[in-house]
Order: sequence, then C-alpha cells, then structure tokens
Amino acid sequence: MLAGGYVEAGDTGRHCVSSGDVIVHGAFERHLDRFDPRGAEVLVLPLNGRWRGPVRARVADPDAIARLAE
Repeated sequence: MLAGGYVEAGDTGRHCVSSGDVIVHGAFERHLDRFDPRGAEVLVLPLNGRWRGPVRARVADPDAIARLAE
C-alpha cells in the first residue's frame, strides 16, 4: 500500500490497510476491498511459486518497494 487506505475482508481475515502495509494473497484467493473516501494507491506485484511467509507485513518506506519494482 503506497498511500490512502482500505479495509479488506477475505480468506485470511479482516485487515485495515494503510500506507506501508503489505498484504499477500494466494492464487485465486477471494477478498472484498472497501476503500477509504481518501482513496488508495495500491501496488500489485506477482510472486513466483508458493509463498510460505506471512500474509501481512509493514514496511517503513513503501516508495522504496515501488522503486525496486520498477
């Protein structure tokens, strides 16, 4: 999550997401997003293989992740 916020409900529970939060979805995982009135800027990146790590994390500098993805 680069900016803004939303609430996500799905297979891994309910998450209140804001700038710096990272959410990992499994293949074909269902979820519902309810975006904040302020909107949201979300960066979606594919993962190779099966992810075995946490489904939620926080990064101090979300812009650094965007720059690495470029």
